[in-house]
Amino acid sequence: MKRFIDKNVFISGGATGIGQATALLFAQQGAIVTIFDRDIENGEKCLQKILDGGGRGIFTSGNLIYPEEIEKAINQSLKTFGGIDVLINNAGVESPYSVHEMPIEEWDRVLAINLR
Repeated sequence: MKRFIDKNVFISGGATGIGQATALLFAQQGAIVTIFDRDIENGEKCLQKILDGGGRGIFTSGNLIYPEEIEKAINQSLKTFGGIDVLINNAGVESPYSVHEMPIEEWDRVLAINLR
């Protein structure tokens, strides 16, 4: 029995790794998946895997640093599927700096991505 039939799932950072695995699992369980990622090539590949498996979804490219790109992606998902039932904030980055050496600009970048 599929547990997420016709549920709309929005995944940031869904093109590769844990995000991609999550997108594929939700699709296998009947969810309609929106993949949001700045990695266009892998985002399109992930979407194709979903479609090839009989699933439904869209890929929309964008960067979490820019609020207008987030809004555009959410609006595209809402327009296409009518709502969002599950939101997965998977996108994240780490910094090469030690905490005590990190420049403020790097703090801002990491927080802008990881907390959105």
